[in-house]
Amino acid sequence: AGCSQLLLGVAMVEAQMGNPKEAREYFRRAVDADSTHAHAWQAWGVMESRLTNTDSARTLFARGLRECPRHVALWQAAAKLEADQGNVKR
Repeated sequence: AGCSQLLLGVAMVEAQMGNPKEAREYFRRAVDADSTHAHAWQAWGVMESRLTNTDSARTLFARGLRECPRHVALWQAAAKLEADQGNVKR
């Protein structure tokens, strides 16, 4: 898990620097190192959502939720994406 944490940190720095291609590679490596690293799935999905890559974000959230079904922040990020897309049911 430690390796995954480090890779996530690098991914987030790359994302903040405006380097999504590099960030994606580090996010991928983080979840490959630990598929149950919910924060990595969440951060990657949020980055894709901010880049308006809605389908990619949705897929990443779904994959993360399959691995980490009890991670509240991941559920919230997925719900926010759907709400932002107008996919809200009362």
